[in-house]
Amino acid sequence: MQLSKNFSLEEMARSATATSKGISNTPDAMEIARLRALCADCLQPARDIYNKPIFINNGFRSAALNRAMEQAGFKVSATSQHMLGEAADIRDADRTKNKALFDVLFNLGNYDQLIWEDGNDNHPQWIHVSYKINGNRKQILRMLNGRTTHRNYDGINWK
Repeated sequence: MQLSKNFSLEEMARSATATSKGISNTPDAMEIARLRALCADCLQPARDIYNKPIFINNGFRSAALNRAMEQAGFKVSATSQHMLGEAADIRDADRTKNKALFDVLFNLGNYDQLIWEDGNDNHPQWIHVSYKINGNRKQILRMLNGRTTHRNYDGINWK
């Protein structure tokens, strides 16, 4: 099922951890509606401007999958928007280009949270982006090892 021109439900719900542990990671109708909004209103406009594929590291996570990831040592939130179908961890094929992708999302401004995850001052290891159908907070954060290090980005530097 296509959620937007370049993003499918299959890639948004794919999980090697769920597959290896036999955990269902099938979103319900409301979660699919949220995933569709995330893809159509946030990821697809970014993809259209970026003009390169955007890889989904992690999209939807069922509550059982989120718990399994936490137990496996991943730094996941017990209230993760991934479990609602509102978030994706994304990247460029060339991780050294992730800042350019981050900046496209930042400049579009159509997100709830935009998080520069790990990496270094030049590029994030990956980008967490979330989108709500209503009430986006437009939070911009920089995280290192699961901890917020910065909350102010001007499009060039973190302060």
